[in-house]
Parts: sequence; C-alpha cells; structure tokens
Amino acid sequence: MTPGKNRGFRQLSISIVLYDTDQDTLVETIESMASAVAEAQAENLINKTVFYLIQNGDEARIPSETILKFLTPLQIEFVHKRNSVNLGFGRAHNQVIMTESSEYSLILNPD
Repeated sequence: MTPGKNRGFRQLSISIVLYDTDQDTLVETIESMASAVAEAQAENLINKTVFYLIQNGDEARIPSETILKFLTPLQIEFVHKRNSVNLGFGRAHNQVIMTESSEYSLILNPD
C-alpha cells in the first residue's frame, strides 16, 4: 500500500502554552509547525488539524494576524484560550488533551 493512502480520517490537535514567550520565537515555532502540517497533509497522513494557543496567565498581545497567515491556507482551525492564572505547563496542555477527540496530540514548546 502506498504511504498515506486509504488511512481514513485522521485528526491532529496541536497545543502551545505561553507564559512570557518571546513573540518572534512564537511566530518561528508556528511557521515551522505549519510547514510540518503541510507535509503531513500532502502525504494524506492527517485530514484535520486544530491548533490551540493557551495563554497561561500571560497578558501579552498575541500576533493573531501573523499566526492566521500560516494557518489559514492549510485550513488549520485556530483556538485561542486564555487562563487567568498560570496553571503550569502540563495542566494547561491537559485542558486541551482531555477535551479534544483527535487521534493524535502534539505538544509544542516554543522555548
């Protein structure tokens, strides 16, 4: 069988938790992530991707327009969540993992 053919529906959820994260580093991480998703889509490894950006008590402005420029062409759904306090790295990611029905979850750390 050719890789990627007839694999059925595959959904990927990706999450990044932010706390005092450098904006340039965040954008570089998302650009790299989008490139990897494009390759996986081209190989028919995933059909749908949902990207969660979780601000963990961080009040910094998020460059949403810049982020969407990478996500929109790939039809990556974007969910922005803001926690009022810092829940910690793992607990913030678990908020996504425990509610998401994706076959695959990818946790990214832009640091």
